[in-house]
Amino acid sequence: MRLVLWNGSPKAKGSASAVFLDYLAGQAGPEHTLCRVGGLKAPAAADFRGADALVLAFPLYVDGIPGHLLGMLEALEADLRVLAPEAKVYAVINCGFFEAGQCAHAMELLRHWCRRAGLCWGRGVCIGGGGMANAAPLGRGGPLSPIARALDALAASVLSGGLGEDLLVQPALPRRLYVAAAHLGWNKTGRKNGLSKADLCAPLEKGAPR
Repeated sequence: MRLVLWNGSPKAKGSASAVFLDYLAGQAGPEHTLCRVGGLKAPAAADFRGADALVLAFPLYVDGIPGHLLGMLEALEADLRVLAPEAKVYAVINCGFFEAGQCAHAMELLRHWCRRAGLCWGRGVCIGGGGMANAAPLGRGGPLSPIARALDALAASVLSGGLGEDLLVQPALPRRLYVAAAHLGWNKTGRKNGLSKADLCAPLEKGAPR
């Protein structure tokens, strides 16, 4: 099989999307050809030639697909119909919210895009608490074990060319602990940028730039 793994994160490095794609790539044996694309520059249409599967991974942006990625997908529609007419599309969408269901709207948008592009939708995984991908090992026995199991199921579908239901998963820890850790992270980032906790919590002044 020829698999195209597309990282739709605007981050040059350190993205959760890259972690999830690396995990999926590790499930593919040497008999499969992997093509990695991503970044803010649109991939070449030829990268998709003869693809059996297109696996998209991206972060949630305002309950939708990041603008740069959506524009690229729309621009590639005609080429994909010619170069990869048999490709099935799979997706991994992650968000900073604890609840994975927050990604459901973006997944629906991607399914609509598949119909418009004439491609077959395979299945997707919606991941809540995606930021933990860079803070904990992605494997069995830890807080990210539910995410690892969902990615294992997705990998099995990709490598068999199968279809399936979309999966919604989040870390195996209480929501209150996740929120507390997120607050610590925000405060630490604020301090690095010269902002106090009070600055971060201050209401936006009327007329101030957003």
